[in-house]
Amino acid sequence: RLGRVRQSENYTTNNIMRLYEKKDPTKVFNYTGLYSDGKGCIIVRAEHWGGKCELWMRSGWTTEELDPCCEYIYDMWCEGETQKVFDNSTCSMTSTKFEKNTTLPWPVLNTPATPAVRAEQKQQKQKP
Repeated sequence: RLGRVRQSENYTTNNIMRLYEKKDPTKVFNYTGLYSDGKGCIIVRAEHWGGKCELWMRSGWTTEELDPCCEYIYDMWCEGETQKVFDNSTCSMTSTKFEKNTTLPWPVLNTPATPAVRAEQKQQKQKP
């Protein structure tokens, strides 16, 4: 994928990441950054999913490493508007190429987590 960033109207910093499929540049994916803790949690709205939220966690993290504040903000802002988007084993933000001198609106991480994913992780940990 190819990526570009831009600002929303009335913003002074980049807060939108636009990804294009390399093989089909007409396929566009817009993500608006809502929150980042700067350590490993990013909350975005995915325009191509009808504005549903995605919570991205640092690769390899589990829900135990997720900042409770980030999880609270996600649950508060995105209740009922979430979408599981991809399996990290088949798709990764680390393969995205950006234009030279691009400052991303948030650190690029590569594992999304939705309430369903988080619930599944908790169930796995509780199994004997």
